Amino acid sequence: MKNLSRLLLLGAMSCGLNDVVLATEVTDEGVNHQKFNNSLLSSEENVALPTEIIIHIASFGRIREGYSMEVVSKTWNKAFQQDAIWQHYAKRIPGYIRAQEESQTENPQSHANSRRILQKLLMPKVYKLPSEEDEISHINAISEDGRTMTGNAFGRKLFVFKEKEGIDYDFTLNPGEGSAALGMSTDGKAIVGFVKNSINRNKEAFIKIGNAPKTILAPLNGGRLSYAVGVSDDYKTVAGIALEGFNQRPKAVVWKVDSGAQLTLDNFIGADKRSQVIGISKNGQFVAGTMLNPKTKKQDGFVWDLENNLMSYLNTHKGSISAISASGEKVAGVARNLETKRDESFIYDIPNHQVQFLGTLNDGHHSEVTGLSADGKVAVGYSFDGSKKQEEDTIEHITEDPTPDTHASFIYYGNGIGMQPVEKLLNGQLLEEKYPFAHLKVSGNGTIITHGEFLGWYAYIPRYDILEEQGFRLLEHNAHPNNQVG
Repeated sequence: MKNLSRLLLLGAMSCGLNDVVLATEVTDEGVNHQKFNNSLLSSEENVALPTEIIIHIASFGRIREGYSMEVVSKTWNKAFQQDAIWQHYAKRIPGYIRAQEESQTENPQSHANSRRILQKLLMPKVYKLPSEEDEISHINAISEDGRTMTGNAFGRKLFVFKEKEGIDYDFTLNPGEGSAALGMSTDGKAIVGFVKNSINRNKEAFIKIGNAPKTILAPLNGGRLSYAVGVSDDYKTVAGIALEGFNQRPKAVVWKVDSGAQLTLDNFIGADKRSQVIGISKNGQFVAGTMLNPKTKKQDGFVWDLENNLMSYLNTHKGSISAISASGEKVAGVARNLETKRDESFIYDIPNHQVQFLGTLNDGHHSEVTGLSADGKVAVGYSFDGSKKQEEDTIEHITEDPTPDTHASFIYYGNGIGMQPVEKLLNGQLLEEKYPFAHLKVSGNGTIITHGEFLGWYAYIPRYDILEEQGFRLLEHNAHPNNQVG
């Protein structure tokens, strides 16, 4: 895949560089960055972009291709006026459709300008949810594009928020009933969770597709509690947890919606063992969760392959899984890092059986992942922040309950970018008391974050890892996970 620098250079070449004489001994120091910047921004049609990006484009084109800067600078404006070039690049960045629609709303009379769209894609932005803080309690799931969210509201009812339509609450409940949505398909059209039956007081797992009524999923051997946490993209496979009627032990369970079949891990671990799941891949093949590993006698994460009827442990030390990527290739959670002797967040690569510890913020002593993008390359979570006061004998330390005085939320990117504090990325767009310190959720495309415990906002944050793949390093790398990152 060509990056933007290369792409724009090719566009410039198509505008008249065919007769250019190649320069020799070209060096970056010879580039007149200021001249290039001024010529780029001279047109009213141009939208200002960060200077470092413009400089990078200019120097990249000159060094790699060997054209003299004088000729390139005269021709670049022609290339930059071609909206198709900008559009071709902007479409590669997750969040393009959202940025395009916002640009059209802000300038309904103007023609499409992909430079404005690209500018939006480079800038974090906070949005306000159209709800009072005493209405929504928890946001539990976000769609792939980040434009649909679901969870539970005060008054014991579920809600669904759609960016274009607003918030819809569950008004189908009878007196004494309650509901909560705990999971969502990646397209946002199906939700799963539980309802509280007002007659028998049971909590019953359900799936709801579009505007259709809820479909109640059968309890496990007459058990009185079950709830669903994830659903495949064809809406035919649902994963959750249920108390079995015989012994009331919590068990991981999979419901096949069409046939009504129920699957458990009894054949793998025995009928008397406890287990729980946190989600399912979008193709319905992989289910992930946590249980006691019978070999090590310690808590560990597991992956259940429904298609091949296999189950495998991660073999982490005191590990638990809190998220699975929609692709089904990665899971994330927290486990003991035997090298640092800390409980640290990790991402586990299922096909390669490799675990990567993510470290902590500012040399804190604990971190945990709470959400994972569909491709498994962006993780969100929280960490003890070493720059904040941490006392070994505090209740927070003993229970590991996050507090704003001791913890901070992070976003982790691959490509060597590492763990970045959310407060740093949002750069003053929230009041201090509104910054998250735990419970983050992230959309499948890795661009939308929100706080699980409702704080009234959600935010777009660029996919800095994808931008870096295109040649633009916009964040300082945190090469060693425990280094201070500011």
